[in-house]
Amino acid sequence: MNGTGLIWTGRAITWLWVGVWLWFGIASVLSGKHVWDGLAHLAIPGTLMVGAAVAVWRWPVAGGVLLVVEGAALGGLMLAGLLRPTVLLFLLLVAPPVVAGILLLVGRPSAVGAL
Repeated sequence: MNGTGLIWTGRAITWLWVGVWLWFGIASVLSGKHVWDGLAHLAIPGTLMVGAAVAVWRWPVAGGVLLVVEGAALGGLMLAGLLRPTVLLFLLLVAPPVVAGILLLVGRPSAVGAL
């Protein structure tokens, strides 16, 4: 796959990741059981995720670095016990930003030219 394809794949993974977690937050609010938790989930992490997705779209390399850092931070929270470490949570929360960030960094023009 060429560099442009890697960048577009990284962008797609990022927006799918953001969409899943925003949908989860909206569904939590609409369920009526955990309104305040849902609103907190939308306000804080949702803003960070959308911000990262916008950065990925505008500045793929900077966005790629940001996604890898976000994924590593989320993985660190899991290892510290602040997030319950499960395989599913790892696959849905930690892996997508790391994979997308790596694709964006590998797909940048200077990396493709060096290969």
